[in-house]
Amino acid sequence: MDDMIKKYETGQTIVQEGEILQHAYYVEKGMVRVIQSGEKGTHCINLLKEGDIIGAESLASDYSMSFSLVANEETYVRKISRVDFVKMMSTMPPWFQNWINSRALVSSFSKKKIFSSVELLYLTVSRIYSFLRVSQTTDGLPSAKGRLLPIIQELRNAKTIGFPAINKILHSLSDVGLIDLMEGDPIAPRLLIPDQELFLSFIDFVRKGADIAPGLFENISELQPVILTPEAEQLVDAILTDEKIVSKVFEPERAMVHVSLEALQQVLENTGSGIKLHPNHGALIELETYGALTRIKDAQHHSAFLNLRKMLRLNIWRNPKLNFSDITDYICSSISTYSVE
Repeated sequence: MDDMIKKYETGQTIVQEGEILQHAYYVEKGMVRVIQSGEKGTHCINLLKEGDIIGAESLASDYSMSFSLVANEETYVRKISRVDFVKMMSTMPPWFQNWINSRALVSSFSKKKIFSSVELLYLTVSRIYSFLRVSQTTDGLPSAKGRLLPIIQELRNAKTIGFPAINKILHSLSDVGLIDLMEGDPIAPRLLIPDQELFLSFIDFVRKGADIAPGLFENISELQPVILTPEAEQLVDAILTDEKIVSKVFEPERAMVHVSLEALQQVLENTGSGIKLHPNHGALIELETYGALTRIKDAQHHSAFLNLRKMLRLNIWRNPKLNFSDITDYICSSISTYSVE
């Protein structure tokens, strides 16, 4: 392979924020995360793909990076030095030199007028909530819902994000439990925000990460973490990491799972926990008060219905800031960058 093309493994830093560039970088293959520092830590602000150029300005003069570049997967990047660029350009006619210079700057990430991934995420979640507020009365209700197709159309009408990215964001939000996509009815699929307080707090978190003015979303109170007992925490962790059970968590319409008390005991033991469950165990009662499960007694058998979606949201409530940060990174790594016309 060309000596100027370097391979980077997932998570490997290509360029550090603040570094003075004397080279341009061309993404030959793979994907690159753009990471920027802020008052509250680092955030993924963009995702670059094959064909993007970073730091084309350095081909004319030294250029200071205002962000870091990190490989999002196995990635190959071509490093173009100023000396090599000048040598290459000297062999070309003037009109072609001018054309190359203009194309390099147009293609350069730092010269594009763009929405970052975090901004796109904010625009999406804020529009979803605003649409539901207009279409129904959400104030005072714990949940909000509406037909999915008009919501998607509203997002597309904004012309800031394409359908593939909308689809990725919606399904990612559903994966983590912030919304439920009820797609079982192909004629009238619906979108549900089961916990408005949690969703609004997430909107505010993303807004701050994107450094956008509050607008309609001001005076949103910061969530106080839900403190579970150690035994309830162990039970939640065991359930949400069990392969057989957790496969249902991504299907909102099938997320009520019936399990025997013996099966729950086995799930705990698989994690090495020494907890011994019984029908009136404090951890079961505690999770029942949050709606994460319902205890059932049928003749001589004891069991429970697990509400996996509520348990997923309860898990977010345990540490909202940390979980919102992880969710934001997860979604931003799955969507591409879009230029603004």
